[in-house]
Amino acid sequence: MINIQESKLGLQDYFYIGYLYLIILGIVSDAIFYGIFGVSYLNYTTILDALISPVSLLTNNWKI
Repeated sequence: MINIQESKLGLQDYFYIGYLYLIILGIVSDAIFYGIFGVSYLNYTTILDALISPVSLLTNNWKI
C-alpha cells in the first residue's frame, strides 16, 4: 500500500507561494490592461514595478 505523507509546508512556504501567485497575477493583469491600449507593458516595466504590483493591487481599492 502507498503511504501518502502530509504536506510539510510551513507558514513561510505558503506566504512565498502566495506572493509568487500575486506577482504573476499583477504582471498578467497589467499586461492585459496596457495591451488593450497597444502598449507592451513588459518592455517598459522594471523589477521594482513587478515586485510592488501585488501590494498595489491589494491596496488599490481600500478606503481609509
